[in-house]
Amino acid sequence: MKKVTVNPKQFHSNGKLLITGEYLVLRGASALALPLKYGQNLRIKPLETSKELLWRTYIDNKLWFEAKFDQELNILYSSLKIVAVQLQKILKATLNFSGVSVQNLSGHEVRTDIDFDINWGFGSSSSLISNIGYWLQINPFQLLFATTNGSGYDIAAARSEQPILYHLENKAPHYQIADFNPPFKENLFFIYLGQKKKSESSVKQFSETEVDKKTVARVTQLSYETIKAANLEDFQEIIDEHNQIISDIIKQPSPKENQFRNFEGKIKPLGAWGGDFVLAATRHGKEYVKDYFGSRGKQTIFSYSELVKS
Repeated sequence: MKKVTVNPKQFHSNGKLLITGEYLVLRGASALALPLKYGQNLRIKPLETSKELLWRTYIDNKLWFEAKFDQELNILYSSLKIVAVQLQKILKATLNFSGVSVQNLSGHEVRTDIDFDINWGFGSSSSLISNIGYWLQINPFQLLFATTNGSGYDIAAARSEQPILYHLENKAPHYQIADFNPPFKENLFFIYLGQKKKSESSVKQFSETEVDKKTVARVTQLSYETIKAANLEDFQEIIDEHNQIISDIIKQPSPKENQFRNFEGKIKPLGAWGGDFVLAATRHGKEYVKDYFGSRGKQTIFSYSELVKS
């Protein structure tokens, strides 16, 4: 009898960076988010004889994680327990969606490929959840809300080819394409600070912080002003005001004040403050940025065009 080959299914979701609205996007502020040229692929193929679920994750084509689940999604084996438990949580949450059963999951081999360093905060979890949503044909926002305390902007960016404006209204996600293609993008750079920041813990700490509606409204306005900024100077002024608002709320100094006082330009944290990437806006070129941050041990630097989909 001739063997039938089943073509594997494959899906892709983007990484992301949050430019404005960090923290306050959870309170309804509109936030500007960018989809990245880096992302995650998910590929599924059926197992011919086994009813188990085999899962492998590769980073830059090197095996980083693998696990095996039985038909009830119990962990039979894992190379990283903490990752396996989080993956199990996500997979079990999918069973609460209409049309999804353990039969949809078991009997498959899944391979995910991440083409960025997972410490960068580009969204390894959100791009995974987006891809699982594609695979099982379920709402990825609902899956994210069922398994994390995030706002969902990262899911929207994961599925967009252009920058987006995102906000929550009555706990529901709303987003639209943002016409953000700054004429000064050659003056914008992204620098990894080398200190991975856990979004979950940052959100938890922020959840008990009181923020008035005027502040939320002002950050929304700044998001729109960011998109409309006609020149680098206007953009830098927006960064300054945005940084001051968030600094006053979370009681932390901005990186410019704390670490990079003599940098000739403006610096803005992206996402949770204190780690991951920052945005640097300067009239100087990439060589100045590389020399300045490189002398301070920050070697991972991208220009805007190297990193952002547009």
